[in-house]
Amino acid sequence: MPILYVVIVFAILVVSIISRGLIVVRQAQVVIVERLGKYYKTLDSGIHIIIPIFDKTRPIHWRYNKADFRGNVVVIQKTEDRIDLRETVYDFPRQNVITKIGRAHV
Repeated sequence: MPILYVVIVFAILVVSIISRGLIVVRQAQVVIVERLGKYYKTLDSGIHIIIPIFDKTRPIHWRYNKADFRGNVVVIQKTEDRIDLRETVYDFPRQNVITKIGRAHV
């Protein structure tokens, strides 16, 4: 009977290690993996297996400045383990450009 308990605990341990080591990366995302605290590799989209005892995903700290409806700037901080590779369009204010001909607004 005690051997059965040891086998059950061992099976639970193996299943938890395998589930922590299985990483699914979606399309247009990448995950940075560190092995023992040092950069190891970048995971592209797909299913990947890592060694959870030695490898871990690198958390990415994002910081956004956003203006609310009153014009107050709000700082938003997020921590994620994935990097989004999709394009982002930003609206920049008009700037003066100095050329050989003279000044122009672009």
